[in-house]
Amino acid sequence: MAETIVAVAVFAIMFASFFGGLSLSLSTVQSARETVRATQIMSEQMDTLRLKRWDQIDQLNNTNYYPTFNPISSNVPNAGSAGLTYRARVSVIPGNAFINNGESYRTNVKQVTIRLTWQSRNLEHKTEMTTFFSQNGMQTYIP
Repeated sequence: MAETIVAVAVFAIMFASFFGGLSLSLSTVQSARETVRATQIMSEQMDTLRLKRWDQIDQLNNTNYYPTFNPISSNVPNAGSAGLTYRARVSVIPGNAFINNGESYRTNVKQVTIRLTWQSRNLEHKTEMTTFFSQNGMQTYIP
């Protein structure tokens, strides 16, 4: 009788540990998917910045956009939830705000930062990507 009780207790602990580990691994994979999608969104926005002219970059300062992501195909009927909504904010800082006064190129450089936030599992997640934009950069190149 005592051996049976101990065996059932050990089995219960193993059962709970297995499903706890399974739950943790699934939430880790979900978090990694969300972070990778956030990185894709920011990379896509940075790639579009390369096509902007110098005078268009200032217009992006303090702009917001809301890309959504639904991993379930839109052509599947009754597919479930609408997916996550990422909130992105673009900020542009002129070069003379972060480069020493003695540098001649400080008026020809801007720092562009994209900050992404999203709500998942009752937690707010944040990430950001920063690049520099030059007045005589790639956007002026015409092959």
